Amino acid sequence: ELIVAAAAGLAPRAPYEGRELPEPMLVFANFPEGMLDVFLTALRKSSLPKISLKAVLTPHNAVWTPDALYAELCREREAFRSAR
Repeated sequence: ELIVAAAAGLAPRAPYEGRELPEPMLVFANFPEGMLDVFLTALRKSSLPKISLKAVLTPHNAVWTPDALYAELCREREAFRSAR
């Protein structure tokens, strides 16, 4: 499941229709300064299921496929776990 959280001003893209990802991934785009922290705090306090894979859309990753972004986030998560 690919979830795109977009702040006001960003036109929504067509829904992802590729293969089903093994776990949810949350991608943030166009959030004004400080709004991402507000959103993440509210998300942590909510009763919604936890989503461990999160990314902010950047010029670098904007051209990646959802599969490529998912793979990179999984690599980063594993590197973080290994460093503990």
